[in-house]
This record gives sequence, structure tokens and C-alpha cells, in this order.
Amino acid sequence: MRRDLAIGVAALGVAALALGYSFLGSATPEPAEAVDGVIEGPAIPLDGSAVQLFFPAVDGLLHLEARSLAVDPTLELGDRRHRLAHEVVTALLQEPETDGLRRAFDEGTELAQVRISRDGVAIVSLQPGPGSVNRGLGSRAELLRVYSLVNSLAYSVDGVVSVAIVWAGSQPTTLAGHVDTSRPLLPSLDWVVRASRRQLSTGARKDEPSKDGPTKDGASASAPSAAPGTE
Repeated sequence: MRRDLAIGVAALGVAALALGYSFLGSATPEPAEAVDGVIEGPAIPLDGSAVQLFFPAVDGLLHLEARSLAVDPTLELGDRRHRLAHEVVTALLQEPETDGLRRAFDEGTELAQVRISRDGVAIVSLQPGPGSVNRGLGSRAELLRVYSLVNSLAYSVDGVVSVAIVWAGSQPTTLAGHVDTSRPLLPSLDWVVRASRRQLSTGARKDEPSKDGPTKDGASASAPSAAPGTE
């Protein structure tokens, strides 16, 4: 009963954020820095074919896992978009299907609601489970957790430009003290292994190479802005 109430409160928070971002229009908050991805290329089909899920691995990078998630094609465009976004996040919260990959979020984390504003901001409300822990994560672990969600939605759902995270009913300044989540975040391939970058089809959204160039492990030398008070 208490958990249902918490999810209901979280859903109300998402609705309020979605309304706020819709009214902001061009004044939508700028995403964190080091998100050098440029959204371009043909629209991603909303039938759920070849969605792109990003899971962390032991090498400290995100790896692509392509899936096919069926979405009723008879739904209205907006409903299909929201349904696909819901299915993408739900799949991301489960165990990956590929050996060697790890969960993006702790077991028990649930999706309360996902909404997409008119400006393309996907507001994702997550409800932590009993064993969900963010505090204590290192900077790389937090980066992978945040961008597994941001990239999976932005590379899978047409119209999603950035992602705002709601945690336990409110939008946190940061999940673990390293990444600024107080604003919507654009996708970034800076922490995605090179092999997965090559896997992205030409029909998927493509990123612009980082100004600093890739480091030897395949990630860019740039990094997102630190959470307030951590610099």
C-alpha cells in the first residue's frame, strides 16, 4: 500500500515537471556540459524495432544491446511515443540479455511514470527499491547509471531530445554527488565503448565527435559538469 502511494506521488511529480517543461518552451534549462551529441539523422520508427539499450560492463563503459520492443502501431503518435519510452525504461531496469553486461540500476528499482514534454524532454520517474543505493557510487558508476538511461531513451524514441530524472518523487540535484541531474541531459557517447558506437545503425541518432577526441579506452576526455558543491 505504501509503495503504491509512493509511486502515485512520483507520478504526480512527473506530470508537474512535464507541464513545467512544456510551458518553458525555449527557456528549457540547458543540459549538463560534455554532452556533445548532436541529434540528427532520420526519425526512429515507433514500431519498437531495433531500440538501443545501453548497459554498463566491467570495463567501465556502456555497451549497446539492441532489442526489438513491440508497440501497437494503431496507437496515436503521441501514445506510441510514450508507450515505447515506457517499454525502453522497463527493459533497461531488468537484467541485460548479453553475457558480461551488468544492471544499469539496482534490482527493485521501478518505473513510476515517463512523460515526454512538447520540447522533447523525457521526464522519467524512478522509484527506488529496498536495496537501491545511489549514495556511495563513484563518479564513473554514476555516469554510467545516468547515461544508460539518457542514451537508451534518446537513441530509441523519436522526439526525445533530453532526459530529466525524477528519483523517489523529486528531481535530485545529483544521484550520488558527481553528476548534475538538476537539469535535463542530452545523450552522449563519451562513455560508450567504440564497438557499440560502430553498432549504431545509420538510422539511429549520431553524435558529434568530442572536441577533445577519444581517449585510449574509447571514451572522450570531456566530462559533464560536476554536481553543485562537488568541485
